[in-house]
Amino acid sequence: MTIVVYDGKHIAADKQLHNGFVKYSINKLWHCGDSVYGFAGSLCAVGAFKHWVRSGKDVDNFPSVVDIDRGIELYVIEVKKGGTCWLYENGQYPTLMTDYPVVIGAEAAMFAVRVLYAATTLLHEFSIVDIDAITAVRALCTQPLFSEVSAFDVLNWHPVTGVSIDFL
Repeated sequence: MTIVVYDGKHIAADKQLHNGFVKYSINKLWHCGDSVYGFAGSLCAVGAFKHWVRSGKDVDNFPSVVDIDRGIELYVIEVKKGGTCWLYENGQYPTLMTDYPVVIGAEAAMFAVRVLYAATTLLHEFSIVDIDAITAVRALCTQPLFSEVSAFDVLNWHPVTGVSIDFL
């Protein structure tokens, strides 16, 4: 299960990757130029997407590895310096996202984060608590490996202390 959340201030993701019957830890956030990317989907599609980003994001040269019929999918949140958020869904043309949180990953995790944010909104009105993207991801990630979180502070443009992020 992958979960990537952007709340307008932070982008956060779990670090667990399944490859067949093997689980291991990987950063699902990466920084390149003036953008931070968070991914969910097939590892081969993610690798091709990273190469496409490093090569300048030419829409005519988008990797052809995505094949929904074969289960090779790709979902990416791109947060640009300044906080603008774009969502890529299996293609080279992203959608501008203006309502937060923006969530990609397993359907159950997305539903759970929406519930967390709905509860946060209600609780925040009563000044009880505020749940941000990092807290939401940590709350959903309770298994070993899966409990590791990557996060990036978009407002101050640096990785969050105590977590890691890859740089392209």
